[in-house]
Amino acid sequence: MNKTTARLFEDALGSMYDALWDYAEAHKRTYGSPIGDDGVLGDDWIAAVRALAGLLNGETGQIDCGAFDRKLRDLAEVNGFTRDFEDLPPKPQKSIAPEIDKSVDNAIDNMKLGLKPDWE
Repeated sequence: MNKTTARLFEDALGSMYDALWDYAEAHKRTYGSPIGDDGVLGDDWIAAVRALAGLLNGETGQIDCGAFDRKLRDLAEVNGFTRDFEDLPPKPQKSIAPEIDKSVDNAIDNMKLGLKPDWE
């Protein structure tokens, strides 16, 4: 492969990375949260990151694929995903209705003991 052809692949991969970065930044500025917190767009964005990582198995010109892969994993991590391009586990949320939680917990405990729930 000649230097000109190699440069085409390098530029394309770099442009795709920049576009993913720019989109994530635009989302954060617009909505005030990382794109990984978006239950719809986040799925598609991380799929694009995974796809770009997959393209590193093809022609890449002179790109250091290990370093590029690391940059993709860093990009995923700062935008709310794991370094394995997976969703982060949801953060535990404080209940807004502890009395309901207690009632449900009691009903579950009663069912385990073979007792009928209070609401029947």
